[in-house]
Amino acid sequence: RAFTVGDWIEIDRFKGEVLEVNILSTSIQEINLAHNSYEYTGKTITVPNSAFLSYAVKNLNFMKRYVYHNFSITVKDFVNLYPLVPDLVTKIEHHCEDFIDVARRYNSVIEKHAGVDLPGSEPHIHINSGATGEQIVHYMIFCPTEQASDLEQEIRKDFMEAYALAFPPSESADA
Repeated sequence: RAFTVGDWIEIDRFKGEVLEVNILSTSIQEINLAHNSYEYTGKTITVPNSAFLSYAVKNLNFMKRYVYHNFSITVKDFVNLYPLVPDLVTKIEHHCEDFIDVARRYNSVIEKHAGVDLPGSEPHIHINSGATGEQIVHYMIFCPTEQASDLEQEIRKDFMEAYALAFPPSESADA
C-alpha cells in the first residue's frame, strides 16, 4: 500500500488527507498546498480507485508534521543584499529555536526512511536576479506545518526592517 487513512497524498492535481478507502474509491479532504497555506479547503474529493492505475500517487505524509516551506521576496532596486544575509539567518534561527532540535531529528528520520539526502533543517537564503533586473530573495525553512505561514510573516517582517535600515529612502526620492 502506498498510503493509509490519515496520510497526506497527491494524485493527479488533487492533494489531501485520506479519509476513507473502500473497494471502489478513496475519499480525501483537500489541502491547499499550492499557496503554502497547508490548510484544509473544506472540499472532499472522491477518487475512483481506477485512477491509481493511471496516475502516480505521491505520499506527502511527512508534510503533515514538518514541511520545507519556500517563499520569495522581490526587491525592485538592484542593491547589494548579501551583507543582510547573516543577520537574517540569525533571526530565522531565533524564530526556530523552539523546534529546531525536533526538526533535525525528524529530518534525519525522513532521510533514513526515504533513503535520500534532503536539504537539511537549517534555513536557506538564496538571492538571484529576475528577468527585469529585480532581485529575488528565496527562503526555505524546515518547520512545523502549522507554523509555516506565521513564520513566513515574521521572516518577511525581519527582511523589511533590515532592508529599510540598510537602504533608507533618499530625500530626493521623496520630493
